[in-house]
Amino acid sequence: MILGTVWFIWFANGHFDEYTVRILNNIAIFVILAVSYNLINGVTGQFFT
Repeated sequence: MILGTVWFIWFANGHFDEYTVRILNNIAIFVILAVSYNLINGVTGQFFT
């Protein structure tokens, strides 16, 4: 998985423009935040929505 991520970052920097790379970075950050929130809310029950 890590090797695939490193390869995609290398590929994206060479083939996509700066705007597209920024959008992909934002998507990755939001996915990490969503998974983290799901773990905190689901496992520990600290936040009630």
